[in-house]
Amino acid sequence: MSFLKKQWNRFSLALILLLTGFLSIWGIWDEGYGNEFYAACVKSMIQSWHNFFFVSFDPGGFVTVDKPPVSLWFQALFAKVLGFSGWSIILPEALAAVGSVALLYIIVKRHFGKAAGLISALALALSPIFIAVSKTNNMDSILIFFMVLATWAMMHAADKGKLRYLILSVVILGVAYNTKTLQAFLILPALYAGYFFATNIKWKKRFWHLAVATVVLAAVSLSWSIIVDLTPASQRPYVDNSTNNSELELAFGYNGIQRLTGQSVGGGMRAGGNFNMPSGNTDANGQGFDWQDQNGQAANTRQNSTTSNSTSLNSDSNTSDSRDSSRQMGQSRELPEGFEMNGGARGNMTFGGNNGGGMNNGGGMFNTGSKGVFRMFSESLGGQDSWLLPFALFTILALALKMRKKTGEDKDTRRKLLLNAIIWGGSVITICVWFSVAGFFHQYYLATIAPFIAALVGIGVVEMWKMYKKDGLTSFMLPLSLAVTAAVQIAMLTYYPTWAAVLIPIVAVAAGIPTVILFAAKLMHKKLSAKTAGICVAVVIAGLLVTPAIWSYTPIMYGSNASMPVAGPTSGSGMGGGMGGNMPTGFTGQNRANANDGKSTDTSESNSTDSSSSSKDDSARSTDRSRSSFGFGSGSNANSPLINFLIKNNTGEKFLVAVPDASTAESIILATGKPVMAIGGFSGSDNILTVSSLSEMVKKGEIKYYMVGGNRGNSSDEVTAWVKEHGKAVSSSLWSGTASTDTTSTSDANSGFGIMGNSSQTLYDLSSYK
Repeated sequence: MSFLKKQWNRFSLALILLLTGFLSIWGIWDEGYGNEFYAACVKSMIQSWHNFFFVSFDPGGFVTVDKPPVSLWFQALFAKVLGFSGWSIILPEALAAVGSVALLYIIVKRHFGKAAGLISALALALSPIFIAVSKTNNMDSILIFFMVLATWAMMHAADKGKLRYLILSVVILGVAYNTKTLQAFLILPALYAGYFFATNIKWKKRFWHLAVATVVLAAVSLSWSIIVDLTPASQRPYVDNSTNNSELELAFGYNGIQRLTGQSVGGGMRAGGNFNMPSGNTDANGQGFDWQDQNGQAANTRQNSTTSNSTSLNSDSNTSDSRDSSRQMGQSRELPEGFEMNGGARGNMTFGGNNGGGMNNGGGMFNTGSKGVFRMFSESLGGQDSWLLPFALFTILALALKMRKKTGEDKDTRRKLLLNAIIWGGSVITICVWFSVAGFFHQYYLATIAPFIAALVGIGVVEMWKMYKKDGLTSFMLPLSLAVTAAVQIAMLTYYPTWAAVLIPIVAVAAGIPTVILFAAKLMHKKLSAKTAGICVAVVIAGLLVTPAIWSYTPIMYGSNASMPVAGPTSGSGMGGGMGGNMPTGFTGQNRANANDGKSTDTSESNSTDSSSSSKDDSARSTDRSRSSFGFGSGSNANSPLINFLIKNNTGEKFLVAVPDASTAESIILATGKPVMAIGGFSGSDNILTVSSLSEMVKKGEIKYYMVGGNRGNSSDEVTAWVKEHGKAVSSSLWSGTASTDTTSTSDANSGFGIMGNSSQTLYDLSSYK
């Protein structure tokens, strides 16, 4: 017992790390291949060092993924050592989350003590979107680890005034940049300001140090991109989602400024663009649309389907299990609010625009809400990681008040308070401002704010507790911050009526009653004993952590949407669950059903079943966690007949087949490990191939089969026309698993191509071209 008393902080930290590990790791073996776009890339990377360095999406080195390499390098290394599987590529992301919690404890404890460090670590461990994203093979968990590590180094740099620690910090931040480009720099202004204003060296030296650090930061951050761009295009894959085959352009364009302006959703498709529905092409009752973009280009998105009952996918899951939502994606015949069909037979389908890439229903194209001051507390974003944000903001104010000379704090203590207020508080404010005005991002990007909010929570509890024990107006900061945070949580819980009925009373009682006691004691000028007051504060903090804890557990309850992870009651339905409106027929949100070993499972039958029946089988849902990818393909539903046909008829060609986009290619790559050409990249709109380059590849025997069609269209009409002229259409009965003698296939089982649903496809044999 005496050992536990002496080592209580280490024992507590161990429990918090075990909790983080459980929430992050448990169930990753049930997540299939996670985000199959990145999984296919990892499978390609472990086949050659060339693919590894350039993060080639396909084993043939035709096109990259649209992200920098660091996170994928870690995933590839794990896959190489442990064997390629779904869990082995998710594991490094989950372990990075555990590492971030441990690091945060170390950083906060250094200036504010063990209790503050433990509270911060616990707050991060129970940050919903932080946990949700750590259970996927997206880049964010490793990104966050390096951002926290860079913060640790910057704290040391400011405390010691040593250039070497400053250089270490920016080198680590440069690695973070090469994990997810400019998102890593959201904390850069705060880190620089912390060093500039809160170190004890001369001002001139501060300028000089930061100038040197900036050069090093630029060199490390841009090194990989410059190497790629300087490599001849013929010796490397095409840079996906770039307009000129440049990693630098990708970083500052699609992954940079376009995230703020919301102008692009990848490749050539604009979030603020219009999709026109020509007259005579049926309506929302089922026979499919030939969508066109704002330039009149056909999007090849005809869909033929039968009518079924519409399914509302609101963010609050009032059904017995919100996993139903993802299983019902694609059955709705109604357009969601904000999908404006503007008059007449030829309407305009508007994505976002000035509303922040939104659907004009406050949900945003990716359910991110409308731009504005309170966006972080909106129904779309609030539940992801804003439960403790009010308390964090109060902490910034409390630190500012404690920095005053009349508080009696010594100079070095005030410097440390300033340093932490700038770095933690400045990072939170910068990230909040960015996501309040950004036009194109996903909900899970908010995970980057989690460690900075968590740090302020731990610091705030300890520092405002000290203020509470003194007299004066500042002693009201603690109960006031607790009361406001509880009120905001209750307000946000009203977005989820089913959960609110249970959680609002819990929060009101657990957080409300002790807070009233703390207020009353101050108002009546009666001092509570330290033990009584401490118990009150502990109960309030526990009450405020109840909802984040439940939201953090929901990915285990419902399964994860690996492409666009979210936390809370909508996590089981992923993208669709929080739409706040019914998805149109074209947005099939093809189910990505997963098996324990990451192998494909055919879910086409469940898609045709009436929505009411899917809510009755809880046991099936527990083993088949269907996940929507917002129509970005259904890689888990690999077309076995197509794959068998391609392998059987491959006569030594480098590529099995050329297909319209990555979502079509990824399932074939994962199933076979063979090169597949995604001719339009991720979005299906990259202009990678030309007629001359394709004809040359055909002559060299590098490609034999070419798939035309698919909902994202093809990268070049000229290439498509050439294929149709010189190729021979293959009967779909040979490769689609159907008995039809037609050369065109429209079956859902073939693939989950595209952003507007399934469409007709034709496989062409080019071997006769000489």
